[in-house]
Amino acid sequence: MSEEQGATIEVVTDVSEADYRRVLYVVRKKTISLLGWLTLTLFVLTFIFSFVGIKWGFPDAAGGYVLFALILALILAGWVFVEALLKLRSDTKYLAGINEPTTILFTGSGIQATAETGSSVSSWTRFEKVQETETDVLFFPQRGYFFPVPKRFFESEDQIERLKVLLRAHVGDKAKLKS
Repeated sequence: MSEEQGATIEVVTDVSEADYRRVLYVVRKKTISLLGWLTLTLFVLTFIFSFVGIKWGFPDAAGGYVLFALILALILAGWVFVEALLKLRSDTKYLAGINEPTTILFTGSGIQATAETGSSVSSWTRFEKVQETETDVLFFPQRGYFFPVPKRFFESEDQIERLKVLLRAHVGDKAKLKS
């Protein structure tokens, strides 16, 4: 193992509500986008069908039922979309509320996190994925669970680059890094 792969990188974090909002949006982006597109598509279909129905002399029984079904689906999809956005907001507030300043050590064997109320040690082999965004590095020790480390808490770009070396060496293809 090279010296850089065995290097220790220490970062002290205090993740804010804005950090969690940004990160939760990244993690849930596919779901929110899908719900948004579904709602928009149903809106357009309902809009088109109602004008076509007026032009063609609806509402006969069949046309009325189809229009009613489209409106009902639109309301349901819109409701689910809004609920997803509200859930993102409530999860953001919850996570920010339970967060505390944490010292994180990245080493050749894994991650050690220490806070006032406890500590944890995770081997690199436990991680399902590590994802880098423009502003954060997201660690997924298991499916559906993650913790963010905003890049602003690193002392320098060099420290971020050293972390990337560790991640490439120990997480391999499961590390989705920018460069």
